[in-house]
Amino acid sequence: MILLSLIIPVYNVEPYIGQCLQSIADNSADMSPIEIIIVNDGTRDSSMDIVYRYSDTFPNIHIVEQDNLGLSSARMTGLKEAVGEWVWFVDSDDYLCSGALNTILGLIKQEIAADLMVFPLLWHFINDTKDFIDYDYSETQRRIGKDVLREQKIPVWGAPRYLINKRLFSSSDLFFPIGLIHEDEYFGRVLLYSAQEVIVHRKPVYCYRQSDASIMHNQTIRTSYDLVSIYKYLSSFCDSTVDIQDRTWFRSQIIGLLLESYTKNEMLYGTPAFRKFRKDCQGYIVKEYRKHCLQFNKNRIKADMLLLHTPVVYRTLFSLYYKKGR
Repeated sequence: MILLSLIIPVYNVEPYIGQCLQSIADNSADMSPIEIIIVNDGTRDSSMDIVYRYSDTFPNIHIVEQDNLGLSSARMTGLKEAVGEWVWFVDSDDYLCSGALNTILGLIKQEIAADLMVFPLLWHFINDTKDFIDYDYSETQRRIGKDVLREQKIPVWGAPRYLINKRLFSSSDLFFPIGLIHEDEYFGRVLLYSAQEVIVHRKPVYCYRQSDASIMHNQTIRTSYDLVSIYKYLSSFCDSTVDIQDRTWFRSQIIGLLLESYTKNEMLYGTPAFRKFRKDCQGYIVKEYRKHCLQFNKNRIKADMLLLHTPVVYRTLFSLYYKKGR
């Protein structure tokens, strides 16, 4: 019986995929309850040569080929192939912490009734020796998913932080939006809201590699457009699925994505690309913000409206606040 399906999209990760697969190989004495689904997302380098070398040694590696359709598509392709009771999305430029798989398999056997397990990510900076863990709970806790989401004590993004019982994917709402970056902003929120029994763990099992070459450190105006699209997906989910009594706090969280569509691209203020984005999206963003802003205090409303209408002035007046992050 396969207990765990690891889904690993591969696209141009030749320098990293070997460490990723080796961290899996080194992690468990018994690989029989595990399947490793490699989705070749049309990689153009020699990443797959490394994968094939590992597949000669580990028969539980299953390789799926597709054209380059992006991370979301590759994850969904892998999910269709998965037969494990639990699913773990692993990015091919990251790696597992020592002993992670043995820990995970032990927890799966203990927590068969759980819908979801959540772990902090151990951030590893390539050019720095200082790693850190991105949330801190004093002890492991058993929670209801939407309560975890409402409290906002853990980041919702980062699919690899979630160990997911496959039965949750019976919901048509739970997917990665195809062709968008920041897809985890949608996926993580829907996942947490949909899960009843959630185990929030305090120790990391996953090393999240950070480099200047990553998608999140090379943002363009596409970031702004995609954040608006993610908001629209979440707004539709809120209207169709979120309980009426939960909609106010849910809306207050997702409205921040519209504000981020401005703040994520501070360096593009005043450029033709940003002016076009504002022409295309500002009317919608302001309309949505005004519709839901009554739940915020007056000072925040003034600051946010200044951001949306005159971002350069906002950056000047709130530069210290801005640099600390919203």
